[in-house]
Amino acid sequence: MSRRPQFRHTREELLHRMELRQARRRHLTPDQVKALALAHLTNVDAIARGQADAGVLWDLAEAALQWSLVADALRQQHPDNADLEEAAVGMRQHLDTAIGVVKRWSATGRIVFRGPELTQAREAIDWMDALAETVDQLTAIACAMQCQRMLDPLKKAHPAPAARRSELAEAA
Repeated sequence: MSRRPQFRHTREELLHRMELRQARRRHLTPDQVKALALAHLTNVDAIARGQADAGVLWDLAEAALQWSLVADALRQQHPDNADLEEAAVGMRQHLDTAIGVVKRWSATGRIVFRGPELTQAREAIDWMDALAETVDQLTAIACAMQCQRMLDPLKKAHPAPAARRSELAEAA
């Protein structure tokens, strides 16, 4: 009498694990990398030309936060890679720039780069594009989810200028 082996996991759980392992090895497709590069360039250009609205502003902030998280995650996965260390530093600077633009918009209603911020944002485009070519899908997805959780409080802390004015009027 032969006994059938008892597995601890269901077929669906095993398939899910296989998908996660395969996703870790898969990178973003060339089309995804190109679309991200275009979005990064378009957002920075819109702000530089003074044509950005709140949607573009939050896209810039989201990209800065997400790719900063990606750079940190890749740096932790590959601690001896000096390029990833440099990318993480560059992305932290870009995140600081993006947060500065958000704070300025919340206070004044203007979406603009000041001083060296435009140069820094243009340099960050190269970092984000390089990270998009390097990151695996699983890390990208995990960072995107973490980014969304972190971005919501930032949006609440920096409301649109009109909403802020009505709050001040109600308080007076």
